[in-house]
Amino acid sequence: MMLNHRCFAFYGQITNRDSVIEALGLIEETSLQDLLTVAFQTWKLDFNQKVLGDYALVLPLGSSLGSSLDASKGTSLDSNALLECFISCSAFSSFSLFYQATSLDFSVSFRLDDFMGDALLDPSAIGQLFTQSYIVPPSTLVKGVRQLSNGESQIWQISPKTIGLNASCLAHKTLTLMEKLKTGALVCLPEEKRFANTQVLNEKPLSAGSVEDIALKQLKDSGFDAFMALPSLSRILSEPVTQISQLKLVETLLNQEGDSYVSGTGMSVLGLVTQDKNMTLPSSTGQLNQRWDKAALDENKTLKGLYKRVFKSNMRQAFKAQRQAQLVLRQEYQSQMLSFQSQDQAGLASAKCELPSFESWLALSVCLPNVWRQERLIAESLGKTIHFSCLDASLIRHSLAQIGQIKLSSELAVAQSGQAQADVIKTDIVANYFKLDDDSLVNLYDAMQRLMMHGYQPVTKTLFKIVPPITAKLIKQHKHGQRVQAFCMKSLTLDHLSRHLNCSLARS
Repeated sequence: MMLNHRCFAFYGQITNRDSVIEALGLIEETSLQDLLTVAFQTWKLDFNQKVLGDYALVLPLGSSLGSSLDASKGTSLDSNALLECFISCSAFSSFSLFYQATSLDFSVSFRLDDFMGDALLDPSAIGQLFTQSYIVPPSTLVKGVRQLSNGESQIWQISPKTIGLNASCLAHKTLTLMEKLKTGALVCLPEEKRFANTQVLNEKPLSAGSVEDIALKQLKDSGFDAFMALPSLSRILSEPVTQISQLKLVETLLNQEGDSYVSGTGMSVLGLVTQDKNMTLPSSTGQLNQRWDKAALDENKTLKGLYKRVFKSNMRQAFKAQRQAQLVLRQEYQSQMLSFQSQDQAGLASAKCELPSFESWLALSVCLPNVWRQERLIAESLGKTIHFSCLDASLIRHSLAQIGQIKLSSELAVAQSGQAQADVIKTDIVANYFKLDDDSLVNLYDAMQRLMMHGYQPVTKTLFKIVPPITAKLIKQHKHGQRVQAFCMKSLTLDHLSRHLNCSLARS
């Protein structure tokens, strides 16, 4: 469902409504749109440091910042007026907001699949998926479409022209990790007192692969088959399937009784699950960062050795681009850490956390939000209500305060989610879905090789050399079995998704 940037839209929940109303001097009956408009007028780009929860927001402001207060909820503003629009995601968020500014329109949506039809796919984003299994915001799979990072806010000015419009970003801010950690606990209001998405949106923005999908119904009725689930899952995610854990989650939810699901994703990153007692951790952040650098370089070298003959010229830069993207993220990390260290002692004490390693920072800033977003898409497409036990600033802050220590319990995370520990579903267990000797009709490896004959010319055949001598050698790399399996899943689902939505490649 593409959103009208002239209309108010909110997806998610606000968990500190009472304290925001009190801070702004408003009355209890204040509507959600009015509350958020006054909050923006008061706090501007610090909005998502004050308004807590898990949400994405589109807030039209009109030619003056108070004009939307005079408009009834859901009505659009004068189409000929100069419009300012505020878009934002909460500090830690399982929701996404995608946008595209062209000479004809300013388009916004909570879902990438609204932009996918007949789209030009970005080769550099595809390269990120094949080398690191996630895309770093603001990039997306679609060329020219951007996404907000967790904790990011932007103010756009949209002015009409004779034909089309001018859209320009007037100001933007992305919260640093330390600013996010100061936002407090997520779970601070009873469920019945939270502002939820159903109060604003008439239609819940589910993915194209919803529970009405015939293929999903067949999977539920006839028993889970990972190979047959790949096409539906790629449509749910609006991107290629990159992880076995995504399939594991689909299987778990299809077999689960009840409508509620608690995600434990992030527990291992935060040290809230049992680890190997014999494992020794480096004692300093510097040592942790050095270890990560070495592992990243080794992984890049390994993938290059596996894929270099399969990738055509427009994909061969993916390895260099991946390293450059990592260096950009590393620079951002160092900038944030220097800022953190320069705070006074009172500020350090109030943060109540140690200096995180780059690996922890990357997980909390990029990787975990990406996984949370994917899990929400999958759960909602299967008719489940999802809760995230680790999507909580106070819990993350508590974990970082204990950095370097081995923690043996996840009880705190589960308690803060309001669920029993037995309800937490762990999706990081490796499932052995695909085997070399599977029947050829449902054999992941045979199907990947069949792309040499039937691959989608505008995308798959343009990116990859899927020919028998090369693919046979790739499949025989048994010591890299998981990497080979991941390549097969990614290439097959990229082919399906681009063919299904009539996509082609943008120029690099």
